[in-house]
Amino acid sequence: MQPALIFAMVLGAGPALLAMYYLMRGYTSALDERKLFMAFGAGLILGLVGFTFHIFLDGGLLRSGPVGQGIYVFGFAALENLVLFVVLNHKWVRGTAEAAFVGISLGAGYSASGVMGLVYNLTARATFGLAPADIALMVGLALSSTFFRTAAGALLGIGSARSLPWQWYGRTLVAQLPYGALTMGILLSADVDPWLWAVLLVVLVLYSLGLLYHVWRRLLPEFLPGEVKRTLRRHMRRSAR
Repeated sequence: MQPALIFAMVLGAGPALLAMYYLMRGYTSALDERKLFMAFGAGLILGLVGFTFHIFLDGGLLRSGPVGQGIYVFGFAALENLVLFVVLNHKWVRGTAEAAFVGISLGAGYSASGVMGLVYNLTARATFGLAPADIALMVGLALSSTFFRTAAGALLGIGSARSLPWQWYGRTLVAQLPYGALTMGILLSADVDPWLWAVLLVVLVLYSLGLLYHVWRRLLPEFLPGEVKRTLRRHMRRSAR
C-alpha cells in the first residue's frame, strides 16, 4: 500500500473514529448499531462527493474575488449541511431517539472521506516529499474537519430528533460560517504569509474543538431524548444485578 494512502487513511479515519467513540461513550447500549454503521457509510460516500466538488470549484471561487469567496463560505455551508439535513430527516431516522447519534456517525463519515481525499491528493502530488509546514497544515485541517463535521452532524440530528429540523439547520449553518471563513483565510494565505495561516489554523482547530466540546458536554446531555435515557437506565439496572 502506498505511504500516501496510509497517511491519508490515518488522518481521515483515525480522528473520526475517536470523535465517535468519545461522543457516544456511555450511550451505545441504547442505540441501534446498524443505523450508526449505515450512517457512517453514507457519510463516507457523501464526503467523497463533497471533496470532488471542492477539488473542482475551490480554486476558481477563491480567485474570483468577493463574490466567489462569498459563495465559498455561504454556498458550501448551506449545501453541505443541507445534504446531511436530508439524510437525517428521512423517515428511517426522523424523530427517533437516536437521530443525534446517527448524525454524529454521518458527520464523522463525511469528514473521514473528505480528509482522506484531500490528504492523499496533496501527498501524492508532493514529488520531493512533504515539508513540516505541509504536514502541520494537513493535520490541522484534518482535525478541524473532524471536530466540526461531527459536531454539525450532532446538531442536525438533534433537530431531527426534536422535530425542529429547520431551527437546528439554521444553528448549524451559523456555526459553519466562521469555520468556512477561517478555512478560506488559510487557503488564501498559505503561499503568502506562513505566520498568518499558522495563526488562522490554530484558531480554526480551537473553534472546531470548542464546538465539539459544547455538543458533547452540554447539548447531548441536555437534549437527549427521554427514550434513550430510559433505555440507558434499564441497561444500568441489568448490569448492576
